[in-house]
Amino acid sequence: MTTDSTATAAIATEAARWHERLAHNPDAAPPEAFERWRAADPAHAEAFAQVDAVHACARALATHPELLALRQATATRVAVHRARSAVRKQRTGAALAALALVALPLAGWYAAEHRTPASALASSESRLFSTGVGQRLSMMLDDGSRLTLNTATAVRVAYTPSERHLILERGQAWFEVAKGQPRPFRVTAGAHDVVAHGTAFDVRLDADRTTVLLVEGKVTVGAVAMVPNDLLVARGDRMTLRHGGDARQIEAWREGLVVFADTPLAEAVAELNRYAPHALLVKDARAGALRISGAFRTGESATFAEALETSFPVQAVTRSDGTIELSSRR
Repeated sequence: MTTDSTATAAIATEAARWHERLAHNPDAAPPEAFERWRAADPAHAEAFAQVDAVHACARALATHPELLALRQATATRVAVHRARSAVRKQRTGAALAALALVALPLAGWYAAEHRTPASALASSESRLFSTGVGQRLSMMLDDGSRLTLNTATAVRVAYTPSERHLILERGQAWFEVAKGQPRPFRVTAGAHDVVAHGTAFDVRLDADRTTVLLVEGKVTVGAVAMVPNDLLVARGDRMTLRHGGDARQIEAWREGLVVFADTPLAEAVAELNRYAPHALLVKDARAGALRISGAFRTGESATFAEALETSFPVQAVTRSDGTIELSSRR
């Protein structure tokens, strides 16, 4: 191994270790120490961005059918490796680095597929990140904030020296804002600005409304100050604020789920269609008025249709183009 490749592997090892600490043991990873390490060398920021892209790729593709066998085989190899090296702790870092480096081609494919090259994660200013139908993407921004995109979403990151500005151009995104930063954090969604103060919140932009769910900290939308568990719905200049909403139902998308609670089938189908390449179609008002409750995996329209046929007087017919028609069973 050459000196350059040895140094690269060492940096990748450090990046993998930092990622593990931040994700699983934040008390052992003070933010100021991490920021000093990342700012010390551009290679550090690039290596951490690559490791983060690998983990984002793994999360987004966790249920991809073509990768299930690969995941199982990889898990087996890792388990065997750990058993053999349990008494040699000094190799743990190298194993993490090797895992990150081996996974980079997969992360590169995933990034290209979403028009978001891994190198963009290391320099977020004026970058557009987007997902296609049924896809999710998560990344850490330059200031340590985390951004997660839902299906068919586009977010432009336009940081400036005076503020951290993000523009939700379409879809839905989750924001975990890094605390203790001098620049304000502002998200523009349609005609509305959400100004955050060290917080975690969800913003969804639809054709007729903007929805903001605050989970932690505080945000302001125009003149409206929100507290945790507030749900704000803005339609034009009109804003409705409700406290004690079902945050779980809104946040479930980050786990690849949609949750319905006594929801009309027509509304449930509209939500599921956000994630599926082939649409569900409700053919009659009687079927559309049925009330649905439960949690369902995104992108699994056929499974949802089968569940309906089992539990409700509904008939599902699949067209040659993959569209599934739902109608009342006579």
